[in-house]
Amino acid sequence: MTPENSEPSKPHNEVHGEMRGVQAKEVHGDVVFNSFYTVRGNKPPELFDRRVSESELERVQECFVSPTSFEPASRVLRDYSVVVLHCPGTGRTTAGLRLLLDAGYQQLVHLSSDRTLGSIKDEELEPNHGYLWESVGLEGTPLPTPDLRHMLSLVSDKSARLVIIVNYSSQIPAEAGQLSVELKAPDPFAVAHRTLDFEHATRAAHDVLDDHLAAHLAVGDPPYKAARAAELAILIDEGELDSVTALRELTESVDQALEDIIDTSWSTVVYTMLLSVAFFHDKPFDDAAHHAAKLDELVRAQELPEDKTLRPRRVFAHPKDQLLRQIRATTETRDHPRHAGLKEQTVRFLRPDFAAAVLRRFWQQYHLEHRILLNWMCGTGMEEAAVQALCTVILQVPARDPLRQLDNLAASNSHLQRRLAVRTLTRLVYVHKMTALVKQTVENWVTGSVNRQRTAALVYASRYGRDDLERTLEQLGKIGRSDSWQVRSTVVGAVLGILALPGRHELVLKTVAGWVDAGKANRKNANLRQVGLELAMWVVGVLPEAADLPLNRTNLGEQYPKTIRTLTGEVVQDPDFGERMFSHLAKLAASSRSRRADQPLSRNEDTLLRVVHLLYPDLRWWARFQTGLVLRVQHPQRRATIRRILRTAQQLERRPPYDELPVA
Repeated sequence: MTPENSEPSKPHNEVHGEMRGVQAKEVHGDVVFNSFYTVRGNKPPELFDRRVSESELERVQECFVSPTSFEPASRVLRDYSVVVLHCPGTGRTTAGLRLLLDAGYQQLVHLSSDRTLGSIKDEELEPNHGYLWESVGLEGTPLPTPDLRHMLSLVSDKSARLVIIVNYSSQIPAEAGQLSVELKAPDPFAVAHRTLDFEHATRAAHDVLDDHLAAHLAVGDPPYKAARAAELAILIDEGELDSVTALRELTESVDQALEDIIDTSWSTVVYTMLLSVAFFHDKPFDDAAHHAAKLDELVRAQELPEDKTLRPRRVFAHPKDQLLRQIRATTETRDHPRHAGLKEQTVRFLRPDFAAAVLRRFWQQYHLEHRILLNWMCGTGMEEAAVQALCTVILQVPARDPLRQLDNLAASNSHLQRRLAVRTLTRLVYVHKMTALVKQTVENWVTGSVNRQRTAALVYASRYGRDDLERTLEQLGKIGRSDSWQVRSTVVGAVLGILALPGRHELVLKTVAGWVDAGKANRKNANLRQVGLELAMWVVGVLPEAADLPLNRTNLGEQYPKTIRTLTGEVVQDPDFGERMFSHLAKLAASSRSRRADQPLSRNEDTLLRVVHLLYPDLRWWARFQTGLVLRVQHPQRRATIRRILRTAQQLERRPPYDELPVA
């Protein structure tokens, strides 16, 4: 049994295909190690989300009106190379781009919000660029101090600048207070008139703005509302809109505005494009279109009788421009983020707050389609966008059981869906302070179905479980009593993830030893003993995959010698686990024979000698004979193997030691 897919009763483990983190046996699909997840075959999200287009740069240069505190922000960016802007509805993105332009940067790039700042590598950034990274919306996450330090060093070395955009000051660590600037919205009247000038509007359009619309702009209104007022003034001046309709569009709520554009005669193509643009807002249009088509197929298939197939659609019936006009969206052509000389198009709503409103409306109005929508979101591969959408639904759509959809994800056979539930729960705790609700939900999963138990183990392996480690290990012990080897293997992965963290060794080792003893004293805890023995194999390092665990086993043996020796002895005494241990040690012994006697020990040879010393502190013949006799009685089929292992270990004692790199 190894995390996350293996079976304890099988002595031999093989991995077919790519291996990441901690896992063994044959692995199909997704793999997990602690709270760091790797989906087999997937790569980390691309760092460059989109390059700022020429038209965007022109608009920023010509239409920009400085918000309050713009000058202090400019000084911070100049002095530290990084500035953090916060306060929603103040034009932070536009202000950030203008800051980078004023600092002398013409190559501006939006970095992907799916990437954490700490995951960015030196070779991924281009020198002399201005970068903008956003962690906004309902899913905004606190910035870790190490991530900020990392980026301060990185952008300075690249002669670059970085603008970070968050929602609230609570997302900014106290140590980074000098980087933080709170913006306030610019004068909406100035923004509206500057927009009219940029659009080369007539004097009459300025008069329309002053006479009909300006009274409904107030200090503190977001810049996009002022820009919308300017657009409406132009439409009135050109005779395409009357002032009453324009005033209603300017002042109505976003939910009312959305309801006004939706037509009951729309086909599923329009509805699915509306939802896809909301999900892929400011993302490549071809991604939005591709997944809109997938959602359309899901919806149409749901409507069919079982014995029918989908009818072909009419060809060329839905032009892109027509579709986007219907849903009040537009595209922006910009340089391709990775391939010089090529272009791409991103898609967005004309009104920025439409994205969240669309998600709310679909969830409120189409409750029978929740399962379809949930499966579609999980299938897009846009994990961060899915977390954001789920947070929007949970926090803004009234429900007696607000976490019902997360419970459905937790019960799923898909590891991707269970992982999505974990990430969303963690976000709800640390961003939205819903600790009590999350705690109750996770504790219910501890005694729930197999997949719910696996999800609960993943939750306790995440940041959530580190706040109260004793409670976490207690809950993992309850889950580890499950009859399902899949559940038990997930518990192993969760505990290994905690063990890999600095300062957690003593409590984890004590707990693992307790689980091993519990199975000896009470047959009801036999499954928990299996978990403990598997963990002992990882701790001692007698699995081929154990090298993936960042653990200095030499230091661990010196700090907790009694516990490590006890765990090693328990593994050896178990028929199945002892067989696996000696099988691995025999392979290590065989591989060491080809090395010269004057060479320092290799990593594998050091592992062999260290484990043998746990079993045989004294490798001289008589002491070795006495201990070896006991083991050969316990494992009679391994008598020759044990003798070879001991002889090899005795030879290795004369070799120069292995110089192990320090590990936390």
